[in-house]
Amino acid sequence: MHRFDCNIPGDTFRRELNLDGDRPLIGKIGVIRGWKGHDCFLEAIPLVLRKIPAARFVIAGAGPGFDEIRQKVKTRGLELTVAMLGHREDVPQILAALDVMALASTAGEGTPQVIPQAFAMKTPVVATRAGEMPVVLGEGERGILVQMNDAPGLAQGILDTLENPGAARERSEKAYQYCRDNLTVETMMDKTIAVYADVLKSRS
Repeated sequence: MHRFDCNIPGDTFRRELNLDGDRPLIGKIGVIRGWKGHDCFLEAIPLVLRKIPAARFVIAGAGPGFDEIRQKVKTRGLELTVAMLGHREDVPQILAALDVMALASTAGEGTPQVIPQAFAMKTPVVATRAGEMPVVLGEGERGILVQMNDAPGLAQGILDTLENPGAARERSEKAYQYCRDNLTVETMMDKTIAVYADVLKSRS
């Protein structure tokens, strides 16, 4: 997690996209496969644009569904609005540039890596109620939760984040502290070692 420092600037990545500082940037980061919810994300984009036409979107990641999602971006006329980035190594810089990080998964999630990464970067999160997301997001204390397969709900979560920056910052600060207290490698190793210690103690 040491790569993910909330003091990293996002300026370089925004310049890569030719974005000025006032344009909201919403991103989805992760492997592109069916249950990751990229279709739902694409359906949410026009709903966000109706209220915030200046918003721009990025999809970072490769995977078996990359070509299909890229074709859907083109078919829906979103090429000037959505940047398909493919695999990227500069995820901290991308997260630093985002105003919202969206997770639209429909199944299969425990705690995806991008969630603690976003927490560590103080990037506001909107996520579906897949897997452990309600627990990790503190039932809405650390990010906005929406139903799975609900494009209007996802769009509204994004809009609520953009239109209420004070509340978004408060959730992000709570998420950052939760990450420091519970999701660092050091913390998880300490907890694992404690479990082994308890087992050994019970056998002695």
